[in-house]
Amino acid sequence: MGESPYAPPESHVADPAIPAPPRPRQVKIAVGLLWLGFGMDMLVAYFQAERDTAQDFGPSFFVGVFVGLVIAVVINTYVYRGSNWARIVLLLLTLVGVVLFFFPSEDPVPAYALERTFDSLSTALGVIAVYLVFSPPGSLWFRRKA
Repeated sequence: MGESPYAPPESHVADPAIPAPPRPRQVKIAVGLLWLGFGMDMLVAYFQAERDTAQDFGPSFFVGVFVGLVIAVVINTYVYRGSNWARIVLLLLTLVGVVLFFFPSEDPVPAYALERTFDSLSTALGVIAVYLVFSPPGSLWFRRKA
């Protein structure tokens, strides 16, 4: 007889599980736009490498594409999950992209019309995606969970 009759009763005490709210359609659309813009950015990189005879399709091109892919996967995945830091990094990268779009570096060889079109569309998609994740109901998805 190891139990005392005066011991308090045992019970499992825990916070009830609160289900996660559904992901807003706005966030899903934003992430889709980000992936579409990334694909267009890869086409722009291809066109730039094709134009630039000094760059060619050497190791630096493929390293740049791989680094871009890794950054896109990380940012897009964490935006989809609702991480606020990813949303802020997305905003900063988009601002840099907009500045580079409006103030491009001097290129000795003019850009192709298709390259400029893809660059314009990619920049516009990035701006729309940032708008979607910073405006309600998308912004509510990124609130800190207590």
